[in-house]
Amino acid sequence: MHKPFRQALVVLFTIMLLSTSCAKQDSRCTNLMGNGRYCLQPTSAVAPFEMQQKIEATINNKSETMVTEVAVNAVDMQLIGLTPFGHKLVHIDYDNDEAKAVLSPDSRLDPALMIAMIQLALWPVESVRKGLGEALLLEESAGHRRYLSNNKLVLDVHYVNADTPSNKFHLSFPTAGLMLDIETLPEIERVQ
Repeated sequence: MHKPFRQALVVLFTIMLLSTSCAKQDSRCTNLMGNGRYCLQPTSAVAPFEMQQKIEATINNKSETMVTEVAVNAVDMQLIGLTPFGHKLVHIDYDNDEAKAVLSPDSRLDPALMIAMIQLALWPVESVRKGLGEALLLEESAGHRRYLSNNKLVLDVHYVNADTPSNKFHLSFPTAGLMLDIETLPEIERVQ
């Protein structure tokens, strides 16, 4: 793995680690970068889907690319993070009771936070609202979701195309200085 890529991943995972609480009461719930709590919602809230995404992560003006594979059905959700060369970095499994790391670069990484980022961006608003802690407020407009805690922006989600929000969107955690540009990759037909 290239040294700059490894360093950027360490920074990304460190931010995620610092944002999580040491004492957790519910493995489905996570702290959002220290600014409110979100509890994961059932995977049955969305139609089953599979997709690959290219993620451009920017932290402190340093950018790195990662590919994720996401698979969701009524009973579970799988998230696999890969280097651009296909090396598996992380594998998260959410079975509607617990989010757990099957493979993780650091045992302190909060698997629920990684699943939460996908749900907060792609799950239906009604479902997401059920998972928001008391301190969090969701504002939604065409092509945009904003999550606020005490009138402070926690997470900003901007969809490039409101008609197909999962195809290309931007996630920003302003307090952590983390920005993710996410684009769904086209399906590749398999040669038989």
